[in-house]
Amino acid sequence: GSGEAFGEALKINSSIKELKMDFCMLNAKDGKGLAAGLVNSASLTKVDLSHNRLCGIWEEYDINQRKFVQKGIYNAEGIIAVADAIGVSASLTEVDLRYNSLGDEGWCAVFDALRENPQSKITKWDLSQQGINPVICNSLAAYMAVSASLTSVNLAANPLAGIWGQYSDGSGNLTGEFHIEGIAAIAQVVKKSTTLQAIDLSNTAIAGINRSGHGSYSAESIMAIAEAVSVSTSITSLDVRYNHCLGDEAKVTIREAVKNKVCFDLKV
Repeated sequence: GSGEAFGEALKINSSIKELKMDFCMLNAKDGKGLAAGLVNSASLTKVDLSHNRLCGIWEEYDINQRKFVQKGIYNAEGIIAVADAIGVSASLTEVDLRYNSLGDEGWCAVFDALRENPQSKITKWDLSQQGINPVICNSLAAYMAVSASLTSVNLAANPLAGIWGQYSDGSGNLTGEFHIEGIAAIAQVVKKSTTLQAIDLSNTAIAGINRSGHGSYSAESIMAIAEAVSVSTSITSLDVRYNHCLGDEAKVTIREAVKNKVCFDLKV
């Protein structure tokens, strides 16, 4: 497949700095082939594998059901191989794996591999709309806690606290159960990190209520974030917009947390 071909090219070409293979319909087998080249490349700084099928599944619009439905069979072999390759890289600064339906196993494989690589130079992750839940949050936080290069993480539009909504049928009914563990782990990283500068937590239902108004209000998560930001020595940007029913008290607490920080970019 094309993944294996490009993997072979990476093995013999030491000058390639950027690899852009989004929308290439790469599957799990392609991921394994590409990973064989990624692991040997010392020149690559940017890799874009977004909008593919690295785990063998994808979504298509079903005109009869009038909604997107999942196709294929989940296979984590490709993303695990890619994760292992990324995990040993000392040259990559940007990686985009969005829209591959990675799931818990795939995303955790990526962050667990990176956690074991103190030489990683990745500076930012765009993880918006990727189904990042409390399980993945814990894996992500463990990686963030040891990263010496990460400056920006975009977690917008994810069920960070475990709840979301049934939006495909238009009902917006509550799905999942509220858990603070994942966002609390992220908050601890924000509190202690000396490199993280920006974090986007917008539209993540961290107040316990989804964007359709379903759920039960909880201030725990936002209070944990406020406390973390207040003592952070590196954070300069925080986005918590579009968290339904965030509440006046929570908003005041967030503003109080950053009021003495010069040129702080707060979106609330």
